[in-house]
Amino acid sequence: FRLDYSNLSQNPLVAHVHFSQKHVAGAVSYFLCGGGGQPPCPAATSGTVTGTVTAANVVGPAGQGIQPGDFASVVAAMRAGATYANMHTMNFPNGEIRGQLKGGGHDDDKDDD
Repeated sequence: FRLDYSNLSQNPLVAHVHFSQKHVAGAVSYFLCGGGGQPPCPAATSGTVTGTVTAANVVGPAGQGIQPGDFASVVAAMRAGATYANMHTMNFPNGEIRGQLKGGGHDDDKDDD
């Protein structure tokens, strides 16, 4: 994965992906940085986080039908547009920025926004 961010009010504490549709809050599925077996978030208000997510990184959410380690369900949710990423800072502990993830990497996904 690659997560680019800029102009946060403070350095990010954590970034993770949630299972939920647009405009609805959902539970954490896996971490991008700052937890869940991923490295700490960069000490910068703008930057890039890159890495890999595997089944071992998936923490759920069991309450929404995704069990820990269920990588296939996470991928299906991402392809369906039912996941979003967000970053948390001390100024905004509930999340400073959020972006819905789109299924991608295929020509048939172009211009589907």
